[in-house]
Amino acid sequence: MCHENESWTRSLPIILLGLRTTWRADFQSTPAELLYGENIRLPCHFFEDTKFQPQSEFVQKLKATMKQVKPIPFSYNCKQKPFVFKDLQNCSHVFVRTDIIRQSQQPPYHGPYQVIKRSDKIFTLLVKNKNVNISIDRLKPCFSESSSETDCAINHKSNPVDKPTSPVKKKDQVCTVAHCSLNQIHKKGT
Repeated sequence: MCHENESWTRSLPIILLGLRTTWRADFQSTPAELLYGENIRLPCHFFEDTKFQPQSEFVQKLKATMKQVKPIPFSYNCKQKPFVFKDLQNCSHVFVRTDIIRQSQQPPYHGPYQVIKRSDKIFTLLVKNKNVNISIDRLKPCFSESSSETDCAINHKSNPVDKPTSPVKKKDQVCTVAHCSLNQIHKKGT
Protein backbone atom coordinates (compact mmCIF):
# COMPACT_ATOMS: atom_id res chain seq x y z
CA MET A 1 0.00 0.00 0.00
CA CYS A 2 3.01 2.30 0.41
CA HIS A 3 3.98 2.15 -3.26
CA GLU A 4 4.13 5.61 -4.82
CA ASN A 5 4.25 4.49 -8.43
CA GLU A 6 1.17 2.24 -8.33
CA SER A 7 -2.42 3.01 -7.54
CA TRP A 8 -3.85 1.40 -4.42
CA THR A 9 -6.37 -0.56 -6.50
CA ARG A 10 -3.50 -2.47 -8.12
CA SER A 11 -1.64 -3.07 -4.83
CA LEU A 12 -4.64 -4.10 -2.72
CA PRO A 13 -5.21 -7.60 -4.22
CA ILE A 14 -1.54 -8.50 -3.74
CA ILE A 15 -1.59 -7.28 -0.13
CA LEU A 16 -4.80 -9.19 0.59
CA LEU A 17 -3.30 -12.31 -0.97
CA GLY A 18 -0.31 -11.90 1.32
CA LEU A 19 -2.55 -11.60 4.39
CA ARG A 20 -4.54 -14.69 3.41
CA THR A 21 -1.43 -16.81 2.85
CA THR A 22 0.54 -15.71 5.92
CA TRP A 23 1.27 -18.54 8.36
CA ARG A 24 -0.53 -18.14 11.73
CA ALA A 25 1.32 -19.82 14.60
CA ASP A 26 -1.70 -19.84 16.92
CA PHE A 27 -3.80 -21.85 14.42
CA GLN A 28 -0.85 -23.69 12.83
CA SER A 29 -2.20 -22.82 9.38
CA THR A 30 -3.01 -19.93 7.07
CA PRO A 31 -6.36 -18.07 7.05
CA ALA A 32 -7.05 -19.43 3.55
CA GLU A 33 -6.41 -22.99 4.75
CA LEU A 34 -8.86 -22.49 7.62
CA LEU A 35 -11.49 -21.19 5.21
CA TYR A 36 -11.09 -23.62 2.32
CA GLY A 37 -9.56 -26.64 4.06
CA GLU A 38 -6.42 -26.50 1.93
CA ASN A 39 -3.85 -23.94 0.87
CA ILE A 40 -4.82 -21.73 -2.02
CA ARG A 41 -2.78 -21.83 -5.19
CA LEU A 42 -0.47 -18.86 -5.42
CA PRO A 43 0.28 -17.16 -8.75
CA CYS A 44 3.84 -18.53 -8.72
CA HIS A 45 2.43 -22.10 -8.76
CA PHE A 46 0.33 -21.63 -11.91
CA PHE A 47 3.25 -22.03 -14.28
CA GLU A 48 5.00 -25.03 -12.72
CA ASP A 49 5.49 -28.09 -14.84
CA THR A 50 3.80 -30.90 -12.91
CA LYS A 51 4.12 -34.59 -13.68
CA PHE A 52 0.92 -36.59 -13.55
CA GLN A 53 0.97 -39.61 -11.27
CA PRO A 54 -0.99 -42.78 -11.86
CA GLN A 55 -4.26 -42.72 -9.99
CA SER A 56 -3.49 -45.70 -7.75
CA GLU A 57 -0.26 -44.07 -6.53
CA PHE A 58 -2.14 -40.82 -5.95
CA VAL A 59 -4.83 -42.61 -3.94
CA GLN A 60 -2.21 -44.34 -1.79
CA LYS A 61 -0.47 -41.06 -1.03
CA LEU A 62 -3.82 -39.41 -0.29
CA LYS A 63 -4.74 -42.17 2.17
CA ALA A 64 -1.35 -41.89 3.90
CA THR A 65 -1.69 -38.13 4.11
CA MET A 66 -5.24 -38.29 5.48
CA LYS A 67 -4.10 -40.69 8.22
CA GLN A 68 -1.52 -38.14 9.34
CA VAL A 69 -3.90 -35.18 9.32
CA LYS A 70 -4.89 -34.09 12.80
CA PRO A 71 -7.77 -31.67 13.22
CA ILE A 72 -6.82 -28.41 14.86
CA PRO A 73 -8.92 -27.82 17.97
CA PHE A 74 -10.35 -24.34 18.08
CA SER A 75 -10.51 -22.51 21.35
CA TYR A 76 -13.97 -21.57 22.58
CA ASN A 77 -13.48 -18.04 23.86
CA CYS A 78 -16.86 -17.54 25.56
CA LYS A 79 -16.39 -19.03 29.02
CA GLN A 80 -19.12 -17.03 30.72
CA LYS A 81 -22.04 -19.09 31.97
CA PRO A 82 -25.55 -17.63 31.79
CA PHE A 83 -26.91 -16.29 35.07
CA VAL A 84 -29.40 -18.64 36.75
CA PHE A 85 -31.18 -17.83 40.00
CA LYS A 86 -30.25 -20.19 42.86
CA ASP A 87 -33.79 -20.06 44.27
CA LEU A 88 -35.26 -21.63 41.13
CA GLN A 89 -34.85 -25.12 42.61
CA ASN A 90 -37.08 -24.28 45.60
CA CYS A 91 -39.75 -21.89 44.31
CA SER A 92 -43.30 -22.91 43.47
CA HIS A 93 -44.00 -20.10 40.97
CA VAL A 94 -41.74 -18.38 38.42
CA PHE A 95 -41.79 -15.46 36.01
CA VAL A 96 -40.86 -16.01 32.35
CA ARG A 97 -38.70 -13.46 30.49
CA THR A 98 -40.28 -12.05 27.33
CA ASP A 99 -37.73 -12.61 24.54
CA ILE A 100 -39.18 -10.17 22.03
CA ILE A 101 -38.53 -6.52 21.32
CA ARG A 102 -40.73 -4.84 23.88
CA GLN A 103 -42.63 -1.57 23.80
CA SER A 104 -41.54 1.07 26.32
CA GLN A 105 -44.23 0.19 28.89
CA GLN A 106 -44.25 -3.56 28.30
CA PRO A 107 -42.96 -5.65 31.25
CA PRO A 108 -39.79 -7.73 30.76
CA TYR A 109 -41.34 -10.75 32.51
CA HIS A 110 -44.80 -12.28 32.43
CA GLY A 111 -46.41 -14.60 34.91
CA PRO A 112 -46.19 -15.92 37.60
CA TYR A 113 -46.68 -19.49 36.50
CA GLN A 114 -46.81 -22.62 38.63
CA VAL A 115 -43.87 -25.03 38.36
CA ILE A 116 -45.07 -28.55 37.52
CA LYS A 117 -41.77 -30.38 36.91
CA ARG A 118 -38.05 -29.53 37.20
CA SER A 119 -34.97 -30.83 35.43
CA ASP A 120 -31.42 -29.52 35.18
CA LYS A 121 -32.08 -27.25 32.20
CA ILE A 122 -35.85 -27.19 31.61
CA PHE A 123 -38.87 -26.49 33.80
CA THR A 124 -42.41 -27.56 32.96
CA LEU A 125 -44.85 -24.74 33.80
CA LEU A 126 -48.62 -24.51 33.86
CA VAL A 127 -49.39 -21.74 31.34
CA LYS A 128 -53.06 -21.17 30.45
CA ASN A 129 -53.97 -24.69 31.64
CA LYS A 130 -51.26 -26.27 29.42
CA ASN A 131 -47.89 -27.77 30.36
CA VAL A 132 -45.12 -25.79 28.65
CA ASN A 133 -41.38 -26.60 28.75
CA ILE A 134 -39.19 -23.51 29.22
CA SER A 135 -35.41 -23.19 29.64
CA ILE A 136 -34.22 -22.03 33.07
CA ASP A 137 -32.24 -19.24 31.36
CA ARG A 138 -35.55 -17.38 30.88
CA LEU A 139 -36.95 -17.98 34.38
CA LYS A 140 -36.96 -15.81 37.48
CA PRO A 141 -38.27 -17.05 40.85
CA CYS A 142 -41.43 -15.49 42.23
CA PHE A 143 -41.11 -14.18 45.79
CA SER A 144 -43.96 -13.24 48.08
CA GLU A 145 -44.14 -11.48 51.44
CA SER A 146 -46.09 -14.45 52.80
CA SER A 147 -45.06 -18.05 52.31
CA SER A 148 -48.31 -19.18 50.70
CA GLU A 149 -48.09 -20.30 47.08
CA THR A 150 -51.38 -18.69 46.12
CA ASP A 151 -50.37 -15.35 47.62
CA CYS A 152 -47.45 -15.15 45.19
CA ALA A 153 -49.76 -15.47 42.21
CA ILE A 154 -52.38 -13.09 43.65
CA ASN A 155 -49.88 -10.40 44.71
CA HIS A 156 -48.11 -10.32 41.37
CA LYS A 157 -51.30 -10.30 39.31
CA SER A 158 -52.64 -7.32 41.24
CA ASN A 159 -49.26 -5.53 41.08
CA PRO A 160 -47.87 -5.80 37.51
CA VAL A 161 -44.12 -6.09 37.11
CA ASP A 162 -43.63 -2.62 35.66
CA LYS A 163 -45.40 -0.83 38.58
CA PRO A 164 -43.11 -0.42 41.60
CA THR A 165 -44.58 -1.16 45.01
CA SER A 166 -43.65 1.01 47.98
CA PRO A 167 -42.69 -0.81 51.19
CA VAL A 168 -44.31 0.03 54.52
CA LYS A 169 -41.96 2.27 56.54
CA LYS A 170 -41.47 1.86 60.26
CA LYS A 171 -40.89 4.85 62.51
CA ASP A 172 -37.08 4.63 62.96
CA GLN A 173 -36.28 3.14 59.54
CA VAL A 174 -33.57 4.80 57.43
CA CYS A 175 -34.85 5.76 53.99
CA THR A 176 -32.26 5.37 51.22
CA VAL A 177 -33.35 6.72 47.86
CA ALA A 178 -31.02 7.26 44.92
CA HIS A 179 -32.56 10.62 43.97
CA CYS A 180 -32.27 12.25 47.43
CA SER A 181 -29.38 14.25 48.79
CA LEU A 182 -27.32 12.88 51.69
CA ASN A 183 -29.22 15.07 54.20
CA GLN A 184 -32.57 13.66 53.07
CA ILE A 185 -31.37 10.05 53.06
CA HIS A 186 -30.27 9.90 56.69
CA LYS A 187 -33.38 11.47 58.22
CA LYS A 188 -35.07 9.22 60.75
CA GLY A 189 -38.61 9.14 62.00
CA THR A 190 -40.39 10.57 58.96
